[in-house]
Amino acid sequence: MLKLSIAFILVTSILGTEGFKCKDANYTIPSILRKACGIATECVYSGPHAYAVRSEDCKRQEQGLSPFLNIKVGKCPTGKPPCFGSQRL
Repeated sequence: MLKLSIAFILVTSILGTEGFKCKDANYTIPSILRKACGIATECVYSGPHAYAVRSEDCKRQEQGLSPFLNIKVGKCPTGKPPCFGSQRL
């Protein structure tokens, strides 16, 4: 199993993520949920874990919205309004 993991990391690092699209991503939801926060210039997005926040960041960028400047584990800081997801209003 260790050899397979090392091989996967090597292949991923060699090939990179050029041409990556959000719809192609397979974000697996981990069984342990740790709140995470995506911080954009105009808002903050609170997710159940960092994978959800990264997925939302990718969707936001594809829709032309500003990306998250920082993704951190824990609660979002106060002072900015919440981002309402990648849905267009």
